[in-house]
Amino acid sequence: MTEEKEQVINIDGQEHKVADLTQEQRYLVMQVQNLQAKEDDFKFKIDQVMVAKNHFINTLKDKLNEDKEDG
Repeated sequence: MTEEKEQVINIDGQEHKVADLTQEQRYLVMQVQNLQAKEDDFKFKIDQVMVAKNHFINTLKDKLNEDKEDG
């Protein structure tokens, strides 16, 4: 027998059973969950952009220093 775990959300320290929510409230929960996933994805992408940007800045600094040493 498979036991299904009841879905519960926590808002401001209060637990709410998803099954007890209205259709509109469940829709809002889905919106928040989707936006949280997007926020997490944006943070992931920003980390990648920051690392790439820093790499290019450091490469530029190295090339500028090479020009000074050659000049």
